[in-house]
Amino acid sequence: MKMKFEIGTNDKFEIRYESHITNIRESIRIAFLSDFHFSKKSQSIAEKMLDVLNDLNPHLILLGGDYVDTKKGFQILKYFISTLDDRFPIFAIAGNHDYFFGIKRVRSLLKSNKVSWIEKESVVVQLKNTNVQIDGNCSKIKKKGADIHINLLHNPNKITNKNYDITLAGHLHGSQIVLWKKGDMMYPGRLFYKWNLMKKELDNGWAYISKGLGDTLPIRFNCKKDMIVIDISDRNEDLKK
Repeated sequence: MKMKFEIGTNDKFEIRYESHITNIRESIRIAFLSDFHFSKKSQSIAEKMLDVLNDLNPHLILLGGDYVDTKKGFQILKYFISTLDDRFPIFAIAGNHDYFFGIKRVRSLLKSNKVSWIEKESVVVQLKNTNVQIDGNCSKIKKKGADIHINLLHNPNKITNKNYDITLAGHLHGSQIVLWKKGDMMYPGRLFYKWNLMKKELDNGWAYISKGLGDTLPIRFNCKKDMIVIDISDRNEDLKK
């Protein structure tokens, strides 16, 4: 395994492709982005994120919190959100750093740019012929006739209900320093945080934990930043062809 030490903000991140097979009417693609921690040095990664999203062309974008650390970073967040193609439905929740910076400012910026703010809320959105329920920073799982149920969290330690089809979280950044791995678990961070891992099977679905797209302290070792892309397909799709 090739290890790499990174100091400072850069525009390099990996796209983690995941596949999820279930009973839905039509296949969809979801992009999950978390932990931007935008600062004055984040312009290049914001532009790279925009380019990648346009190439991926997801049906839905989910944002997992911790968007901005500084005043200059707030302006870059404004640029990023306002530049996103409005063909993408976007849903967002808050992270702990958003409260430190100013939750009202962050929420107002996102909402004014057609981002649906679902902090502590549950919504159902229709994507093509598929109804998707998204619970934002809460675990209601009061099914509303949706085809698939997603728990969108910031902190994976808040995973209390394991009956969702898909659970998404960030916050931990993979602990930024990874010395060794065991399956999808990353160490030594896993010794202190049980959710310091890439993904984990739950009772009725899977949890996917992002390593984030930025850091307040920009030092990483063998822990590449990431964007998670999940292709959800119908288990009976092949039979229909």
